[in-house]
Amino acid sequence: MASSLQDFAAKAQESKANVAHFFKPVDKGSAMPSWYNQTHLEELEERVKSKERQLKNDLVPQDKIMRVKTELTAERTRLNEIKSAQTSVQNMVQKDPGKYAKRLEELREEISESYYTRDQMFRAGKDRSASPRMEAEKMPHRNELIREYKIIARCLDEDPNPERLRKGK
Repeated sequence: MASSLQDFAAKAQESKANVAHFFKPVDKGSAMPSWYNQTHLEELEERVKSKERQLKNDLVPQDKIMRVKTELTAERTRLNEIKSAQTSVQNMVQKDPGKYAKRLEELREEISESYYTRDQMFRAGKDRSASPRMEAEKMPHRNELIREYKIIARCLDEDPNPERLRKGK
């Protein structure tokens, strides 16, 4: 077991290095790339459009125009940086989609093997043989692999939810 934990730790380090090129300066130390959360991106776009409409239609009180313009400039800049990062990543993945599809399949297998089955995790009461904490202790470095899985799955327009990799009923 110690050897497999060491192997898993090495894979996690490799995974950490593999995801580094998905992060751009706009991400500023985030756990996930800024383009990953589509809802956040849509909300930012809507805020920009809303402020543009308010300014265009003179709906902003005179004493708040400068503040709204400053916020709009900052939000528009951030939105453009995120979209630029997203385009850059999409272009990178489109150059060699087979490479990323292969890596995604490897990650699916490794993550799936590290999970307890649904029966072990979700059986009620005393029949339950595993807990989320036990599972986390079983493979402590799995989060790096899961993060890489989520990012690559999102790039390939696949479901990024790793929980669907869990075996069992």
